[in-house]
This record gives sequence, structure tokens and C-alpha cells, in this order.
Amino acid sequence: MPVQGSDAASVEDYSATLAQYGLSPAWVRGLADVATAQNDGIYDVEPRDPEAVAPTTFRAWAQRTLVPAVQDTAITTRRRP
Repeated sequence: MPVQGSDAASVEDYSATLAQYGLSPAWVRGLADVATAQNDGIYDVEPRDPEAVAPTTFRAWAQRTLVPAVQDTAITTRRRP
């Protein structure tokens, strides 16, 4: 049997569900705004061209920059009395 999709709930239904779970009106509005932006294609970006791509991968940056910074912080934190 093939898998069948269904339409996502409306933003109004989503908002009502969030409110039923006790979220404040401000949270409901904020999450509804995010859902609306996603439905409107906020993440449908143009393909990146080679000139727009960072010269460093995230993994390389993390190994070169993030890991030493975290290690330095851990060493400094352990030295405190």
C-alpha cells in the first residue's frame, strides 16, 4: 500500500492546539508566525554559487576554532579554587 500524505493543519488549528496546551498568547502568535513563514517558503533559498560558499567547512572550523576554545575554557574553569 503506498504512503499517502495529508495537508498540514491550518495555522489557526495549530494556534488553537498550542493555546489548549497552555501557551501564552504571545507564544502562540510567535509560533504561528514561524509556521506561516515556513509555509510561505522562508527556507526556499536560492542555490548557493561557488563565490557565496564559505571556504571552510563547519567541521574544519569546529576542529580549528571551537574545540580549542572549549578546551581552554574547561582548563580555566578547573583551575579556579
